[in-house]
Amino acid sequence: MPLVGVDEVELPAWTAVDQRVAESGLWRTIRALPASAAIVIGLAVRTSRPLTLLTGVLTVITN
Repeated sequence: MPLVGVDEVELPAWTAVDQRVAESGLWRTIRALPASAAIVIGLAVRTSRPLTLLTGVLTVITN
């Protein structure tokens, strides 16, 4: 049973980004990990350098 009134509804533009992410393969995702990690670590360092260093040291010690 089709939905009534949705023929004129268009998807938002940001759903194209989600579609590209969903279609990306395993190797593409793996290749993007270093860049993603650099962004996250950079944000953490800018937020609090001592806490980022402490987190890194504790991670190395406990693993």
